[in-house]
Amino acid sequence: MNGIHDMGGMHGFGPVVREENEPVFHEPWEGRAYGAFSRLGAKLPPPYPGVGRTYIESIPPARYLQMSYYERFLESAVQRAISGGLIAPEEFEARLEHYRENPSASPPRREDPAEVDAFRRRLSTQLRPAAEGRPPRFKEGDPVRAINVNRAGHNRLPRYIRGKRGTIERVNGLHPIEDEMGFSEDPMPQAVYTVGFDGVEVWGSECEPNLRVYLELWEGYLTPVSSGT
Repeated sequence: MNGIHDMGGMHGFGPVVREENEPVFHEPWEGRAYGAFSRLGAKLPPPYPGVGRTYIESIPPARYLQMSYYERFLESAVQRAISGGLIAPEEFEARLEHYRENPSASPPRREDPAEVDAFRRRLSTQLRPAAEGRPPRFKEGDPVRAINVNRAGHNRLPRYIRGKRGTIERVNGLHPIEDEMGFSEDPMPQAVYTVGFDGVEVWGSECEPNLRVYLELWEGYLTPVSSGT
């Protein structure tokens, strides 16, 4: 995935502005959009992990840049619901037209406290490592290099780290790979490592001193390097 959806390290978009005391959601609709996006995982079991990101990355670049963060989640939820057969495109367009003509109309609500409680528990539960999978190839302290991957579709290896050398800082257990194709040649859960990269290795000699970048990367993204290279 080499499109505008992977903006890490790209120039020309200005500084990242931090908002002091930023709320989780700026508007109520953002929370509902995120809830709809997340709940679809239970209603429509994905064909592979990380499928939600794939729908977000299908948004055309110009439109993607014009959208806010949660507008992208909402668009992904809509397209996933349509492709999964929960709603028909005609049904969706008809509902949109209804609210354009009746902007004060209240949307339908369904109360299900048990489902809400289960969903809240899911949001607050940390994912656990898989019980079985490919045994870890690396250990703490091993020097590694990120591969230069350019496969079509979604992947979790940022462009700015491809080809860069780092060090294994921690082994985080076995987890399902979240690429679109799921490493179809080896779909088993694989080790996820915390890998540290020196800032100069990533950003060059003009990088501020003592900067270090840490990423959590699947084993399939890494290759071993000898200490002398």
